[in-house]
Order: sequence, then structure tokens, then C-alpha cells
Amino acid sequence: MTHHHDAPERHIESRLIDRLLFFSDAVFAIVLTLLVIELHPPHLPPGSPEFYEELQTTLTHVVFFAMSFGLVAIFWAAHMSLLRRLQMFDWAVAWINLAFLFTITLMPFGTSMLMAQGITQISWQIYSSILIGASLGQTLLWLFVSRGGGRLMGGVDWRELLLRTLRGLAPGIAFVAGFYAAYIGRLDLAVWCGALIVPMMLVFRAVLGEGRASG
Repeated sequence: MTHHHDAPERHIESRLIDRLLFFSDAVFAIVLTLLVIELHPPHLPPGSPEFYEELQTTLTHVVFFAMSFGLVAIFWAAHMSLLRRLQMFDWAVAWINLAFLFTITLMPFGTSMLMAQGITQISWQIYSSILIGASLGQTLLWLFVSRGGGRLMGGVDWRELLLRTLRGLAPGIAFVAGFYAAYIGRLDLAVWCGALIVPMMLVFRAVLGEGRASG
């Protein structure tokens, strides 16, 4: 009799998890679409001096778009990796997930600031703040998902818990450095802060090993 009662509950649990994942993927897809909407081709006729100036501006915007696209893609891949083993729906996880997605939805705004003003102290600090928030949100999501080890298939050992926590914090650490560099007027260093993310992740993995967090 218990088995018959458990089956509908597991079905409901699975449906709720599916809705959580599908909604999250939809938000990421919309954010990436909004990023590309900010790109506009030159409006002046080719051959005029102003055309090449506008083309240069457009190419700079493409660089900002590519940078933001890559960062959002990193968060999406990490999000998918964190939740792919989720076997138990949890309202706390759902609300933390919404808070994390809120920071992701700010990416088009931060990118449009860079496109409109260029890399200035204030525009880069706003952009960095958004990514610091996303990093903290993702890390908090992981800590809620993994608490007790009972929400993930296979459980979580201390090594995976620490490794995924550090990997989640890596973008935040990188952009804290970028925020500070902009604050002291070193924009030439601030713009390269994102390059710290992958090396930090590789160092964390080398020290703690891969384990389940390799996905």
C-alpha cells in the first residue's frame, strides 16, 4: 500500500523539478536573446568617415556582447551541472533559484551600460556588481541544494561540497578584483578580471580533485 502512495508523490516531485529546470532554462534563453538585441549595425552609408567610426563602435559592442554571452553561458552550464542530480523538490531551493536568476536577468542592463558609456569606472563597477551577485547567488543555490546531501542522487561528500562552493565563488572573486581595480582607476587591469575565472577553477580542481564536480 505504501508503494502505491509513494508513486504519485514521486510523480509530483518529478513534475515540480521539471518545471524548475524548464523555467530556469527559459530565463537564460531570454537573457541571451536580450543581449543580442542591443547590437545594431551602422546606419550611415559605407564610404563616409562617420561610417567607419560607427563600425568601430559596433565592433566594440560585439566584443561586449561576446563577453557577456560567454559569462552567462558559464553560469548556465554551472546551473545545469548543479541541478542535474536533484531528486527532491524544495521550496527553499526554488526561491534561492529565483534570486539567482534575478541577477542573471540584470546582465543585459549591465552590458547596455558598457555599450552606451564604454568602460568607465561606474559602468564597470555596475557590471562587476551584477556578476558578483550572480556568483553569490549560484553559490548559495548550491549550498541549499546540497544541504544534508538528501536532495541529490548519490549524496555529496565534503570534497565535492568544497570544490563546487569554491568554483561558484570564482566569478565573484574575479569581479571583486575587477571592481576594486576600477575603483582605484586601473581600468586597464579591471577589464581582464574575467580571465581569472578559468585558472581559479583549474587550481581548485587540481587541489581538491575532480570527483562528481567534474560535470
